[in-house]
Parts: sequence; structure tokens; C-alpha cells
Amino acid sequence: RGADLRGADLRGADLRRADLTGADLRGANLRRADLMGANIPQLVYIGPVGSRHDVLMLHIPDMVYRAGCWTGTRDELLAKLDEVYPSGQHRSDYLTAIAALEGMAAARCRRPPNDRPPAWWRY
Repeated sequence: RGADLRGADLRGADLRRADLTGADLRGANLRRADLMGANIPQLVYIGPVGSRHDVLMLHIPDMVYRAGCWTGTRDELLAKLDEVYPSGQHRSDYLTAIAALEGMAAARCRRPPNDRPPAWWRY
């Protein structure tokens, strides 16, 4: 909790149920890391997306996206999509993922601190 993990190589790490609240993950390599059930309130991710079948992450405090080794803002991501996927399924998947991540980020910003998932939700 609150660890400085900037630039850490966490590839393939088992972080299931880890409490990463307040952890600084800027520049950390989380490729293939198992984050299932980890408490990372400042990070949302979705995947697999794109031709690499990787995750797309959004760091909520600064609204910075990460896809593989690429990091940037929403506008930079959209420009990258124009360049790499001007059309097709991968572009559609990324645009849908961006909308989902931004919706999740907005919900987390509105959510009371001790809010619990609905009763039907099971980990």
C-alpha cells in the first residue's frame, strides 16, 4: 500500500487481491500481470484489445492511457488510432474500450469512498 513502483518490471506478476491503493505505477510494466481482484482505485483497464490482444489502461488522476509500451492522453491515443487503425474491428474495439474506461473512471470519481458492489456481485 502506497508503494513507489515507478518503472518496476511487474511482467507476469501475481497481484491478485493486492492492495495497491496509493501505489505509484507510472512507467511500471504490468504486461501479463494478474490484477484480478487487486485494489487499484486509480487505475482501470480493459482487454484484450487491438492486434496485440493486450490491455488498455487508464490512470484516473491524470487521465493518461497506456497500451503496451505506449503512454499518452486521450487526444494522443485517438491520433495514434487514426495512424494505426484508420478503420476496422481493432479501431472499433479501441473506441468502445475508451468509452468504457472513461465511464468507469467517471463512476469511480462519483462513488462514495465506502460504497460496496451490489449484493449479487461475487469475486
